[in-house]
Amino acid sequence: MTPAEQYRTLIDRLQLLEDNADQWTYTNDQPVPQQPPQREPVEIPPDQNRYPPKALGVFPTTQFREQFQSHCLGIIKNLSRYVDPTEKQILDIIRVKVTTDPRDQVYALARTGDIVIDYEELGDAPDNVLTFLLAHEVGHIVMGHRGKVTPQVSQQQEIDADDYAIRLCTAMGITKAPVFTWLHRKKDELGRTEFEDYLDWDLNPANAAEIEKSTHPSYPVRFNNAAKKGLKLSKANTDQIDRLLAHMSRTV
Repeated sequence: MTPAEQYRTLIDRLQLLEDNADQWTYTNDQPVPQQPPQREPVEIPPDQNRYPPKALGVFPTTQFREQFQSHCLGIIKNLSRYVDPTEKQILDIIRVKVTTDPRDQVYALARTGDIVIDYEELGDAPDNVLTFLLAHEVGHIVMGHRGKVTPQVSQQQEIDADDYAIRLCTAMGITKAPVFTWLHRKKDELGRTEFEDYLDWDLNPANAAEIEKSTHPSYPVRFNNAAKKGLKLSKANTDQIDRLLAHMSRTV
């Protein structure tokens, strides 16, 4: 078994563990930040780098990016089985562009029908995470969402795109997708993740005015909206993936 195949096997095992995990609980022993969390990229120490191909001694070659692009296009093709014929015509012409800049994460260009996704951030993500993210961005394209709108309109567009993704995911039998945990899983020197920092800030009533001016709804709003529709959007931790990467870096 090649290192890549071994890694994929372990990721699949992780997915089974997540699917059968007890209900997620969140505890916070740290002060709640009064300012919005820094969204600028931070330098991650080499031993904490969360990019699995590097843990395997492999770097983002053109071949890896092309394979990831093909995999994402395959997910979108699968999504097209669950939409009406008019929407399917749109999905059939969507293009996926792969970058290696974690600041990009994933976003849609509704005018051109492009979805831009970062390989370093999401190349190792489980399929339920990728499916929700891609379906969300497809929703932006299908609904013709545009930038440069008011925060209220932008937040509604995000909820609408979430709803679109939730509808497709539930039709596919997906009931859990730890999306935001995955997007913010880098750890600081205290072992905390960016996800916890953002969640702390979103949960603080003192920040309600800032959240209202944001382009995206708060995490609790998105979690609760998804839960009402039958999808656990992001209630998982990453201890298992930490141990998996540490194991792979020692044994490969």
